[in-house]
Amino acid sequence: MHPYLCRYGGFVVSSYAFLYGLGVAVAGLVLALLLRKKGYGLRRSANLFILAAVAVVVGGRILYGIVRWSAAKADLQGFFDLSAGGQILYGSVLVTVPAILLFAKLSRMRLSTVLDAVAVSTPLGLAIGRVGCLCEGCCHGTSASLPWGVVYPKIVSVDGDAVGTPAYLAHLRDGLIPFTADQSVAVHPVQLYEALGMCIVFLVLLHLWKGERLTGRLAPLFIVLYCGLRFALEFIRVQEPVLWGLTLAQLLSLAMTGGAVLWLALGKKARAMQARGTEELPVSVRSSRD
Repeated sequence: MHPYLCRYGGFVVSSYAFLYGLGVAVAGLVLALLLRKKGYGLRRSANLFILAAVAVVVGGRILYGIVRWSAAKADLQGFFDLSAGGQILYGSVLVTVPAILLFAKLSRMRLSTVLDAVAVSTPLGLAIGRVGCLCEGCCHGTSASLPWGVVYPKIVSVDGDAVGTPAYLAHLRDGLIPFTADQSVAVHPVQLYEALGMCIVFLVLLHLWKGERLTGRLAPLFIVLYCGLRFALEFIRVQEPVLWGLTLAQLLSLAMTGGAVLWLALGKKARAMQARGTEELPVSVRSSRD
């Protein structure tokens, strides 16, 4: 665990903040390259990236504040400090998608192309960001007696109090380790599981993009793949259930998967109706359209 890349006097570079920003930047670069292949210039791609980056941060932080309202209200200054985590991806999605839809319309960009490009580039950014979660120690998994289980260290303040490292404090609170222990119990590195899963999703979506398969449907496909992975990983992640034994992330995963499936179904129906309409046109009209 390396929560800080460097510390020099009062200057501190948080690993989480750095990797989170790096993930957003890499996703933006991939997005620009993909859109360039479709004939869109750097200026529009850059504007889209800036808008999406702001929406990701704002949406993720807003949902985090809603979910943890009491803590956010008690420390308003800390609420705006992104260096120690505090982002919920589903909040980012709920704000970013409408922002992209509006931008594409105002900029006269083909919406299906923009959404496909965003869907392909997003998993890579998420993979990098999850490594930041691992370094910070947030979003940790449940106990695991596996060769690749990770342990988190004890951090002691100048006053002799145990601070930081959520896994260590949770295990100390639950009596799994004594106060004299130097590290936590080994836990599942769920952050790396998700990072690896997102790398695989990125490669799959990139392959579909290059082969021009499922054009206009990569965004809902990404949502289904991500939500499925997140739903499964929640079973080995330390989170309190909120309803029916499921965590908030699992409930949101189910809701968003349902929305994505509906999106795919409506898109398929619209394409079928368009194809039937084209077939019913006179040959002369079809030839002129082609």
